[in-house]
Amino acid sequence: MKLHTGVLLAAAGALVFIATRALPETEEENTDWSNPKTIVAPSDSGNVKGIVRIRPLPRKEHEEEEDPLEAKKVRGNVKSLFVPRKNLLWIGAAEYEHFFVMKDRIAALSVTAGADLSLNIVRAPIPKSSNADKALREEMDAWFKKVDERPLRYQYWIDLRRLFGRDAFLDEHNPDGNAVPSISKIVFDKGNAVVTLVGKDGGVFTLTFDQNLQVVAASQNGHPVPMAGPVALGKITADVD
Repeated sequence: MKLHTGVLLAAAGALVFIATRALPETEEENTDWSNPKTIVAPSDSGNVKGIVRIRPLPRKEHEEEEDPLEAKKVRGNVKSLFVPRKNLLWIGAAEYEHFFVMKDRIAALSVTAGADLSLNIVRAPIPKSSNADKALREEMDAWFKKVDERPLRYQYWIDLRRLFGRDAFLDEHNPDGNAVPSISKIVFDKGNAVVTLVGKDGGVFTLTFDQNLQVVAASQNGHPVPMAGPVALGKITADVD
């Protein structure tokens, strides 16, 4: 699988920052984590509860504007997901809304405008401590800083058009020609994560990820897609922890 760097970075970069919004002059900037929201995520050991919080990215010093209104105009959001049963933490772009847990990793998924499947994979176990809440907050703050510094560090991708064919996701009414599918569900089958996508025309596509997070099977409208072997995820950057 070849990495189309320019197109991919532009698409993946879109996942890092949420749409811009104007803030009233009187609104004070909130830089702390939001109140928790509970979700359910599939895992290799059954469905697990996850606790989601949102936090705005601070404006960097070199991004400061002389105009105070402009200085308040743009902010990006970071999302955290903590899975108490697994004692695992994930942090990444707020646009990721679908998750699954495989062993000691949390994978977040989103489909980009270029019809690529973007995955943000984080392995962040919370250290054991007599003060569990404090340990979790410290780990959240540490990972928030990592994401703030290098937002693409933990992003991977699968080229859906290379896997299913370039005609699988076409939309003649879209200026860029892409018909971006949506993620309809994620389930586990025999220890593998099966992700189902639904196209704009109603087509149904599945990708099966093994425990190493490689794609080992795919189908289109119920028919197996020929594969020469497992498909490894492409990595956006060469960053390592």
